[in-house]
Amino acid sequence: MKRRSFFAAILAALLLCAGCAAKPVTAQSFALDTFITVNLLSGGDEQIAQDALALVDDCEALLSAHREDSEIARLNRAPAGEVVPLSPLVRRVLAEALAIAENTGGALDVTLLASALWDYKSEDPQVPSEEALAEALTHRAMDRIALTESGASANGAQIDLGAVAKGAIGDEVVSLLRERGVSCALLDMGGNI
Repeated sequence: MKRRSFFAAILAALLLCAGCAAKPVTAQSFALDTFITVNLLSGGDEQIAQDALALVDDCEALLSAHREDSEIARLNRAPAGEVVPLSPLVRRVLAEALAIAENTGGALDVTLLASALWDYKSEDPQVPSEEALAEALTHRAMDRIALTESGASANGAQIDLGAVAKGAIGDEVVSLLRERGVSCALLDMGGNI
């Protein structure tokens, strides 16, 4: 049933956009560990599509826990109590993750950087030891994160916003497309439409 609803929603979106543009514009890149496709169906041009892809890269560079120079990586490395300045996007996404955690009784916890334990991209991936898992769990605690007006301190928590970052980045791209006059588009972020 969910599958039919998904395809019906995609078909409805495409039908609404049918005939909107004489020539759709499509651009693709690899980011967020997946393929990203921007289809501009009404309004926009190749430059806008490329700008949308560049925005995905820029956002990932700020939000990724796996990039050494990202704001999240800097926050994870900071000593307890040190406030790390954050861009408005990173601070907003972190605040939203904290709100979701609170509203769901902790069902969302972005303080377990578990993906670093499983090196599934290596030629010889390994399941982490029980000791490594136990150590990682000691750093888990949403209540350790302290937000300020311009930044945050993680206080030993290891933050990974992967559960919410793709959606936030998608929202940023949609805002850019609207600002640039695109009235109909399809954004595919690795299967998330």
